[in-house]
Amino acid sequence: PSTKYKIQELVDIVNKRFLELGLDKKEKINLVGHSMGGLIIRGYINKYKPKNLDKVVMIATPNHGSELSDFFRNWKFFKWRFGIAGQQLGTDQKDLEGVFGEVNFNLGIIAGIYKHNPLSKIIPGEDDGLVSVESTKLEGMNDHKILNFSHTLALFQKDVAILTIKYLKIGKFK
Repeated sequence: PSTKYKIQELVDIVNKRFLELGLDKKEKINLVGHSMGGLIIRGYINKYKPKNLDKVVMIATPNHGSELSDFFRNWKFFKWRFGIAGQQLGTDQKDLEGVFGEVNFNLGIIAGIYKHNPLSKIIPGEDDGLVSVESTKLEGMNDHKILNFSHTLALFQKDVAILTIKYLKIGKFK
């Protein structure tokens, strides 16, 4: 759906699915999002304010956008691959004003460092090949951990899974 809808619309799609699954009930829920998924979680929390939210983990989420999105924004392949929501992932986030709100929930963030991507030259500081470590950080987060992984392979890393589970259990990566 991210190729056809804006992040604001994806938030509503996710909420509809959560309601279908009954996730709006009293049982505590934890949310984990990778990349744009973390942005959708932030938008969902800001708009729908779930009362049963426990913890959130974001993995390689471009919370302040990605310079690669800025660089490739007008390329046809980029538009095709990342679609409408992908066009919103740049560092100029005027189109997303009011979507995310403050971090007033229990949030842990995992960022990656990957030194073998030639595109990293476009991104300032350390990065995972697509998103800078700095862009992952948010004021109000409870914990932040940096691991060695590339953006696209983050979800297949054992240490990412272990830290995610640890955070959901105790609210810390340490």
